Amino acid sequence: MSEVRKKELCDAVIQRHGIKCLGPVKIDWKSGNVAIETLTAVVQAMPARRCVVLFPYGTRTNSGSLGKFKAGAIVVARTNGRTTRPVLIHASYKSMPRDKHLPKSGTIRVEVLPSFRCDHSASVDEDIAHLRSAMMAVFDAGSCR
Repeated sequence: MSEVRKKELCDAVIQRHGIKCLGPVKIDWKSGNVAIETLTAVVQAMPARRCVVLFPYGTRTNSGSLGKFKAGAIVVARTNGRTTRPVLIHASYKSMPRDKHLPKSGTIRVEVLPSFRCDHSASVDEDIAHLRSAMMAVFDAGSCR
């Protein structure tokens, strides 16, 4: 598995040492087009059974809900003909609040959802809305908020 991280997270001392063994690819999302090109190239070079971990809303929320999704993951999936595997992480905001780098003790629940295949007859925005809607339906039904 390859992990793609915001460049800033690779620069944080504790996280840098904790994820070093994963061989993360640093992505500077401040330049959207360059970030998408970099990510697309990484995915194209990967074997078919490898995966990339992305957080489509970019950062944790303070409320524990899902933030607004960004287009990067969908654009790359569409460009490379890959499916996405949505994963929900319930209650992580309690153990790892936004803008904190050290976790607190707590319980989280990780829920792996069915694969999502982009609809090339739809727009990127429609794909994003469809994916977020499917994830929100499961998220809102979850018991670990």
